[in-house]
Amino acid sequence: MLLNDITRVGYWLRCSALGMPLLLCVVNQGRADEISDAYSRLQANPASVTLNLDYAAAAEKGGKLKWALPAYERALMADPGNAEAKNGIDRVRRKIRIEANAS
Repeated sequence: MLLNDITRVGYWLRCSALGMPLLLCVVNQGRADEISDAYSRLQANPASVTLNLDYAAAAEKGGKLKWALPAYERALMADPGNAEAKNGIDRVRRKIRIEANAS
């Protein structure tokens, strides 16, 4: 518990030192927590299609496209007809290509 509090204090200090608006820091922390929570649930049952889709969606929403893609792919391997996984793969690959072309 103490380590978690220290980590959060460090996070807030980094945000304020960078001059980031407080709201942006809150949103980013919420997304990080959402990704972390989804990952923890996935670790308990890595073969679960639902948990892979939950983690992929959280990672994608948090901008972690290279984390989202394999989770969508695992969900599709476990359930080859899953439209959500297929759409997620297509969407994330498209976003990755756009980011690569922008660099």
